[in-house]
Amino acid sequence: MTISNARFSNEAHTQIAADIDGVEVSIPAIDGNRHYEAIKAQAITPTAYVGPALAEVQADAKRTIDAQAEAARLSYITPGDGQAMSYREKSDQARECLAAHTPASPPAPGVYVLLDSEVGIMKNADTTITADAYEVAVVVEATRQAWLAVEATINRTRVQAKADIAAATTEAEIDAVLAALVWV
Repeated sequence: MTISNARFSNEAHTQIAADIDGVEVSIPAIDGNRHYEAIKAQAITPTAYVGPALAEVQADAKRTIDAQAEAARLSYITPGDGQAMSYREKSDQARECLAAHTPASPPAPGVYVLLDSEVGIMKNADTTITADAYEVAVVVEATRQAWLAVEATINRTRVQAKADIAAATTEAEIDAVLAALVWV
């Protein structure tokens, strides 16, 4: 049996990858395993485990951070591109409505169609039902302001974690950054 290119294939050094008679095999480093016993009998010392390149680990970690940030966002908002467009348009209408109208002089129905679509359904902060588009605009703007605070926290966490990952020099440092993430 010809054994070459023996190397540990995990950090715990419990698994060895090697070429045996020209075929790459995976060998458990367990006494009694015939291939492991052959490695020991031939006094072959497997090379140390070399994990993935740090740049690859960093890229994977950054993708994980982005996915976790998105999951954190989705605990506050409804997913989907169309829903995001609806939120944006409703927010724009709310800001325009609040700038142009007052509680005493709300807009006529039909001026802000997305705000109108929630009149009589959406609740005010005091839990009464909205009576007009102006009241809906107040709730939409308050929700937008609350969302901005949450998103600022999520974004800061995401950006800082990615900077920490980029500065990491070991896989252990990367793992520590990922383990320490608290989104909101």
